[in-house]
Amino acid sequence: MKKYNQIFCNKCHKITDHRQKLSAVLSGNRVCNICDRMNPVCLLTKEDNLNFSKGSNEILWLEFNEDDTFKEKYDEPKVGRSLLMSPFNNFFTWQTTPILEIIEERVDDNMNYIKFKTKNSIYELTTHKL
Repeated sequence: MKKYNQIFCNKCHKITDHRQKLSAVLSGNRVCNICDRMNPVCLLTKEDNLNFSKGSNEILWLEFNEDDTFKEKYDEPKVGRSLLMSPFNNFFTWQTTPILEIIEERVDDNMNYIKFKTKNSIYELTTHKL
């Protein structure tokens, strides 16, 4: 079971309690109770665009049929799947085109990292473990 009250703070480099703040919830961030920094649980950036940054509380990996209709959702990335960033409704944060290649993938104690190529871009996704 996920603990949504804890975060890994990018500034403190510690797992801390999340402090409720409306602006953080609306932007897909968690607030460190120690230093007050807003930290996304999931952060997506583009290799070639330093101004592109999307944050969300959760992510899903979607698979589509050949006619572009929804087929299945997953918790793990794989070639052929698209990333969907929360909230999961008509106003989702971001959706990528399907993965063509997984360039790099790392897992450590506090976060997961994946660098992947789609038809349109090369993305880097960091997800903090809660």
